[in-house]
Amino acid sequence: MKSGIYSITNMCNSKIYIGQSVNVKRRLNDHKYLLKKGKHHNTYLQREFNKFGEDNFVFAIEIFCPIEELDLQERQFINNRDSMNRKRGYNLESGGNANKKFSEQLKETRRGNGNPMYGRKHSKDFVEKITLSNRGASDLFNKKDIEVMKLLFLEGKKQSEIAKVFGVELSTINKIINGVNWYWVREDLQIKIEQKIKIDKDIKMKTKRDERKRIDTSKKIIQERKENVRKDFLEGLTKDEIMKKHSISKTTYVRMTSDLYNQRKQRIIDKVFELKNIGLMNKDIAENLGLHRTTVTEYLKNGS
Repeated sequence: MKSGIYSITNMCNSKIYIGQSVNVKRRLNDHKYLLKKGKHHNTYLQREFNKFGEDNFVFAIEIFCPIEELDLQERQFINNRDSMNRKRGYNLESGGNANKKFSEQLKETRRGNGNPMYGRKHSKDFVEKITLSNRGASDLFNKKDIEVMKLLFLEGKKQSEIAKVFGVELSTINKIINGVNWYWVREDLQIKIEQKIKIDKDIKMKTKRDERKRIDTSKKIIQERKENVRKDFLEGLTKDEIMKKHSISKTTYVRMTSDLYNQRKQRIIDKVFELKNIGLMNKDIAENLGLHRTTVTEYLKNGS
């Protein structure tokens, strides 16, 4: 996983979108996925993607850089490409996560009727609820601490490891990572965290499905081998022949056939009488079935 700056370029008009990510390859794939689904947050970029088609857009990594340089690099790329200029790009913000500048289009959506809270106020109960939800950690951390926690999680650190770094309970970190507390610090990271959690969950579920499939396949193979071993046993193959044919140990052979000895013995006795009834001598029967002559005599005597 590498952090860096990426771009999405419309090859028909050279307009460009610049972004940053702690996992730049995955973020590019997220953009492509959202655009294909028609659910991208940048409606201007989404409209052009719909108009010109996927084949006319290039998704590229501009540079890899350390996480602490992402804000600076993003601002520089957006400024150099002039991608906040509607005629040249799709960016609605100046980049980085502090002292941002916003495009006129984005400002307009936040004014008056464009603002979903226009003419409305949060209730007193709602404000108090939000205040209380964040108060628990306020004395322990500052905004920089929270940012570091979120970045560490995105880098692949486990929540338990982050808790040890900051000397707090796992539940405290869990609430921060899941956006229960401090969700407003680096909301861009919170979005990435939600995406990572979803992807990790999907991978975990796939791994479980693959493991169940592997186990089921293994059980099926073992059952088929057992059935074949038992079939060969009843047909009269010797222990050594069966062990060699199916590559099994003596212990496995005994486990798979122990309940069949009486059944096999009865089959042999029936065969002895069958051969006797067609006129074979005892010695010929013994040779034919691989038995000792006295065994044949005993079977005939006891079964007569």
